[in-house]
Amino acid sequence: MQILVSLFLLFATLYASDQVQVEAESFEAYEKKNISIFKGNVHLKKLDDSLKADRVTIFFDKKKHPLRYEATGHVSFKVSVDNKGLYRGKSGKLIYRPSENTYQLFDNVEVEDVTSERKLMGNEVTLNLDSGHAKVVGKKKKPVVMTFSVEEKEK
Repeated sequence: MQILVSLFLLFATLYASDQVQVEAESFEAYEKKNISIFKGNVHLKKLDDSLKADRVTIFFDKKKHPLRYEATGHVSFKVSVDNKGLYRGKSGKLIYRPSENTYQLFDNVEVEDVTSERKLMGNEVTLNLDSGHAKVVGKKKKPVVMTFSVEEKEK
């Protein structure tokens, strides 16, 4: 099954220079709807980036280019950004839009910028890796938390 999944993704992502590999306990394809669903201990890998979840759904355009990735259930990820930084985190749900290089995370989100030693926690986080824009929303009884280091100037 893993060979079938790897071959499917190889053909589906030919437009990109980097190959995506997905391992899962099961795989379903809905060709007319341009949707692929991976279930059970899903591990998606592209170069140094990785995503793990209980379920990953990939939505394609008519040319079989991925439009959106949706991961749900025990989501964890690691993303490297053009030698600018390394991000890792976890959430209940993640949506990635490759054309916008935007991540949306939901449900007890934790994101760590490993390079600059910053952490974000909230209920909803949106990150645009091209612009560096981040938006974090908390809940009424669970506010947004940001942790970062401050270097004091020597006097």
